[in-house]
Amino acid sequence: MSSLAQAVIADDGALDELERTVDERCVLLIAQQQPVGLDLRTIISSLRISASLERMGDLAQHIAEAARRAFPESAVHTGQEEIVAGMAEAAKTAAREPRHPPGGA
Repeated sequence: MSSLAQAVIADDGALDELERTVDERCVLLIAQQQPVGLDLRTIISSLRISASLERMGDLAQHIAEAARRAFPESAVHTGQEEIVAGMAEAAKTAAREPRHPPGGA
């Protein structure tokens, strides 16, 4: 577990850099191409997705740090395993399923 936690913590910087790169490219596209309609929505969606993925990475890093601090014990308190497992499943489902804006657009 400790090596997995270390890998997650170490990889967070790369994820942060990827988000910065996506943001810079999106801003450059908007400034140079002045997109409208579908193109603009695609760029804005890319910005939102990169921000969400970066936030997921930050949260994963936080969890990994908690796991590392607790190692070799569990970072999850006794009696809360089922709750945490349910939260993990909900997070995996949310990350896999496409989200549609209100109104079905």
